[in-house]
Amino acid sequence: MHVRFDAIAELPSKAQVEELRLRQGRRESRRLQGVEQRRARLLTLASALYLEHGAAGFNMRDLAHRAGYTVGALYGYFDSKDAIFLALRQEMLLQMEQAVSGARLPRGVRAKSVVDAAGAAAVPGTARPGNLLEARALAWLEHLQRHPQLVPLLLAAPGAQAAALMQEAQPTRADLFPVIALCAEALVEQGCPQTWAWRLCEDALAFGIGLLVLHQDDTGADQQAGRFLAFLRQGVDRWQSGGPDGAPAVVEPPQVGQTDLF
Repeated sequence: MHVRFDAIAELPSKAQVEELRLRQGRRESRRLQGVEQRRARLLTLASALYLEHGAAGFNMRDLAHRAGYTVGALYGYFDSKDAIFLALRQEMLLQMEQAVSGARLPRGVRAKSVVDAAGAAAVPGTARPGNLLEARALAWLEHLQRHPQLVPLLLAAPGAQAAALMQEAQPTRADLFPVIALCAEALVEQGCPQTWAWRLCEDALAFGIGLLVLHQDDTGADQQAGRFLAFLRQGVDRWQSGGPDGAPAVVEPPQVGQTDLF
């Protein structure tokens, strides 16, 4: 057996091994960043396609055409069309949360205390949360009004596979936790019991979505907002009239004029 000593490579030093590891890590980081950027671009295109055609008219072939990919290449980023719907739903929930967290009172407007008929301030702890609760609640409602085609995604992503994915991930109520929490916070800060604040904000969410679903074509955005605010204000009034423990009656759709849901 012959050994060529000039062919024996010197073992790399610890510094060289570390440098190699760092270079490999940087390459992998750039690769993953590229994947995320392409995935985000696909979601942007998918969102536009969904807004144009809805779930029924959405298909992978059109998305591939717009993206300049083959249909098969799309499956490297999303397992199915339902997976795209689920990703769009998660993005919509994030946008709703951002809209609510960014809601502010109009300039110069401060939280108003509840006043009695004579104009005297009410008992401390029962102050109305001013317009903040309304501003936050209207933020998510107006976001959905601007994108009514996305409302079905909020209720349940189309397709059995997407429904299964959502069920495995977390229930719808948990998905909406940040939106409900931000709205309820406006009441809790004014002394409202947390349980009641959450109940009112959950009821308002259901009522608002119901308006969008049932009256999308026969009711204007301003009228929807007015009916929604009437429902919200009735809930706040019931809390304030519920006694010192803040235990009100069940919130019902307003009965004044045309403010009921049906």
